[in-house]
Amino acid sequence: MKFILKLFMVYLVILGSFLIYINNQTQYTKVLGHFSKKELPEAVIGFKDVLTDFEMVRIKSATGDAESQYKMGKIYHKSDFVPNDDKKSFGYYKKSAEKKYAPAKKELVNSYAKGIGVEKDSEKALRIANELSDAGNSDIDIAMAIHYRKGDGNFEVDYVKAKAWAVRAINKRNVEAYNVLGLIYFAQALKYNNANFLKHSFKAIQMGARQGNKNAQFRLGVYYGFGIGTESHLFHAKQWLKKSEHESANAVISEFMQHYNHVRSLNKVLAARYEADSRMNLINRAKDLVGLDEKIKRVVVKNEKK
Repeated sequence: MKFILKLFMVYLVILGSFLIYINNQTQYTKVLGHFSKKELPEAVIGFKDVLTDFEMVRIKSATGDAESQYKMGKIYHKSDFVPNDDKKSFGYYKKSAEKKYAPAKKELVNSYAKGIGVEKDSEKALRIANELSDAGNSDIDIAMAIHYRKGDGNFEVDYVKAKAWAVRAINKRNVEAYNVLGLIYFAQALKYNNANFLKHSFKAIQMGARQGNKNAQFRLGVYYGFGIGTESHLFHAKQWLKKSEHESANAVISEFMQHYNHVRSLNKVLAARYEADSRMNLINRAKDLVGLDEKIKRVVVKNEKK
């Protein structure tokens, strides 16, 4: 029995070296953990699953399968299987896109826009995006709206173009686009110090929430809770937050609280209320909505001190 175990250990070392070569150290560690506990069947299955999944994708991509080529692009962009290589990742995306595989085309847009694995080329990015959009793909409309809202890569911030792309997605009945449109108006409100944009933001978010978009439902709860673009209404806030079933409540609250002073200066009603409130009242209001953790409390306190 000891001899068999020694042979099996040699086998693990050899196979483990190969796994390290393909940069899958995390899975290798898990497998060794099974081995140390004498869970030999689990160890063998762990090796088999890792090798099978990766090898199958690699082999299928070599035969020209568009979906597998797209997956290889994802693997080379970021994974535990191989060292990250953006040029190889782009190459696989391009091969897949040439077969008209939409997810790969979307990645090409992002690659050309940000210069990931290839030189930045906003014209190519825009051409491919328009091709996808004309073919009925609403995901690319949302991606382009976000590019123009944030000023990603070679795309400068342009709220008019951002809204135009969001409207394209809305026309294709993608309800997430209402959430994106609301965030575009929110960004405009902060940049141009114009409270009217907050009202437009509220209306867009409200439309998305009423059509069942969970992200919009959560933001609508936040808007009602803090009186953003509308009057504060705690009952409506709790109602929409509960309906959203949102798992990252603290993150979104943090996002809005980082802009708290900007929003307060844009909304006279909000300003008057919070000028009279103490710092703890503000924290308690946020806690009433979703329950803030210590990190978010620090954000609130920091903004109150400014």
